[in-house]
Amino acid sequence: MLGVGLFLSYTRPPFVLYGTLWILLLAFLTINLPSAYQQLQAAFATIHPELEEASRILGATRLQALRQITAPLLRTGVIATWCFIFIGVMRELSAAIVLFTSQTKVLSVLIYDLNEGGDLAAIAVLGIAMLVITFAVVLAVNQIPMSGGNAGAKLRNG
Repeated sequence: MLGVGLFLSYTRPPFVLYGTLWILLLAFLTINLPSAYQQLQAAFATIHPELEEASRILGATRLQALRQITAPLLRTGVIATWCFIFIGVMRELSAAIVLFTSQTKVLSVLIYDLNEGGDLAAIAVLGIAMLVITFAVVLAVNQIPMSGGNAGAKLRNG
């Protein structure tokens, strides 16, 4: 239903996005926004407001408190949320099947089209390619240093 709604909304002026990658980006963002919000809300709930208040008492501005205290503590949650959303977007078919054009065909739609044609060898190759891409991205994300533990040291040192 979301794909049809986006199609009807963005095929007329003032925003004619159909046939561009922007409409797919908008669809994927709309589909995954609720789960991303839920995960990030849980990450924000783990950070006590007293940490920011303590940094403000010690003379930090709001921006400094955000950059030196809150952001490092949220890094793990934001990266995990991004990884979760990336995997979901790689598999998304329902909105993409309605919104794709020949210039904006995504991998999941291509696999669906090949399935209709019965080309199992190409489907296997694309499925393995999708698996390798997903695995490589998750592996690369796992190499990012996740320590938010130095936020307390920054707070003590000013």
